[in-house]
Formats: sequence, structure tokens, C-alpha cells
Amino acid sequence: MLLAVCIVAIILAIIVANFFVAIVVVEEEEEPVLWFTTAELGEYWSSRPAVFDKQTVAYLQAKLRESRAVWENNKGKYQNSYTYTRAFSSWVGFGHKTTVRVKNGVVVERHFEAFNRDNKITESYTEGPKDIGTHKRGEPVSTMEELYEECANAHLKQDPKTNVLSLRISQDGILEGCTYRSIGCADDCTRGLQEFRFAWENSASRQQYPVPFEGKNN
Repeated sequence: MLLAVCIVAIILAIIVANFFVAIVVVEEEEEPVLWFTTAELGEYWSSRPAVFDKQTVAYLQAKLRESRAVWENNKGKYQNSYTYTRAFSSWVGFGHKTTVRVKNGVVVERHFEAFNRDNKITESYTEGPKDIGTHKRGEPVSTMEELYEECANAHLKQDPKTNVLSLRISQDGILEGCTYRSIGCADDCTRGLQEFRFAWENSASRQQYPVPFEGKNN
């Protein structure tokens, strides 16, 4: 009798555990981007993609053109004003990030921060309209149009036989990443628009930005 009770208790415990696991899975937030890459699933270790499949380079370029069309159709609604951040983080902990603000299609601010492995800021600056681009460190002063061109003509033009090429598009259709990574490279190998975040000016997602800005080969 005691054995039967124990078995029933174990079965009930398993059912309850699976129920809560199912709840966690259902409620887990999905990755807010579409990810297209020339790698097979599992070959690109830093991903949690909504879309992840081995694609041709031509397919990535086509998706980029679709995103560029979305950009062109929407920038007027936001007066071509937005903020974006490009960042780099080394596997050993140090890194840097550059935040650029564009107003009416013109870059008006650039903010740079470098940090060490203890996450302490080691260098920073803020540029305004009168001194944009005067500091050597930091990502280039670019508009989104220029970043689309950079993605198409530099990062997605890398040899797919020796590099994994990847493209990230937000659910709103805007470019959110464009990188290449040398196959077989172990550490700090990704180049391009990495750790990239974009927000239209005066949009809800704008709040995420820090001060001072309040496969197959073709």
C-alpha cells in the first residue's frame, strides 16, 4: 500500500513539474529580431534566433533590400530622427560602445564609452554639432542610410567560404545587425554592426538609450 502511494505521489509530482515547465516555455519572451545567416543551426553559438537557417548570400542581400525599403517608407513619419548604438564586448570583459543621435537626417551627437573588465568606464566623451567626428576612438559618424550601404557593400561582401555572414532585422523591419565572423576563429572574431540597437526619436523604445541622449554561396 505504501509503495502504491509513493508511486502515485511521484506521478503527481512529475505532472505538476511538467505543467510549470510548460508555463515557463509559453511565457518566455521571443527574440525580437529575425536572424538570417549562412551558418547551420548550432554553428553560430551566440544566437537565439526567431529565424535561423542556412541561407545564400543573395538571400541575405534580398532581405537587406526589403529592410531598406521599410526604412525609406518610415523615416518621414519620424522626421528621419533616431538614435542607435554600436558596441563591442571582448570575451575577457573589456569593450566600448558608441551612441549616435540623428535629427532630420543629420548626425547631431555622438557619445563614446570604453570600459574595462571590471565594467568601469576608462574613457568617455560627448560630441555635439560643432565637434562631431573630432575624436579618434569610437565608431564612425554615420546615418542609417550609410549603415545600410556598409552592410551591403562591406560585411555581406565577405567570402562566405571563409566567413559566417549574418543579418538581423527587427520585427519592425529595421536593420539591427550585420556581421561576419571568420570560420574557425575562437575569440573576438565578429566584425560589422554588432551589439546594435536602434530607436526612432520620441518612440517608446527610445527610453532604452543612456545619457547624454535623452551557407550556400551564390
